[in-house]
Amino acid sequence: MNRRKVVTLCGSVRFWDKIQELYEKLELENKYAVIGITPHVMNRNFTEDEEKLLDELHRIKIDLADAIYVVNVNGYIGKSTREEIEYAEQKGKEIMYLEKINWWINCKVFHDEKMSAFVLVVAEEIGAKYIVPTDIAMAYGILNA
Repeated sequence: MNRRKVVTLCGSVRFWDKIQELYEKLELENKYAVIGITPHVMNRNFTEDEEKLLDELHRIKIDLADAIYVVNVNGYIGKSTREEIEYAEQKGKEIMYLEKINWWINCKVFHDEKMSAFVLVVAEEIGAKYIVPTDIAMAYGILNA
C-alpha cells in the first residue's frame, strides 16, 4: 500500500465551518490523512501561555505533515496563519491553498504593507497609471532597471 499524503490544515477558526468541510473533503475525495485545527469551543479567550502552547503544538502538526492546506476564505490570511506558512516553507513543506493567491496579495501577506506602499509610491513617482502584476518582483525590476 502506498503511503497517503499527510496534510495539516492552517487557517482562522472564524472559518470553522469551511475548515470542517475541507477536513472531510480532503480525506474522502483526495484521500489525504488530515491533521486538524484545535477548535475554540470554550467560551473564553486563551491565556498567553495557552496561545504559545497551541502555536507550538500546531508547529508539531506541521512537522508531522507532508504539506499544509491553507484555508484562506476570501483571501484572508491572518498573522498566525502567515507564521505557520513561513514555518512550513522553512521546513520544505508543500503549501496548498483553498483559494489561489496572486503575487500582489502574496506581496501584501508575506512582505507586509510596506512593500505594497513602496510599489504605490514608486508608481506615483514615475507617473504610472497602472500597476501590472507579473511573476517578476516589481521592486527588483524597478531597482535594477
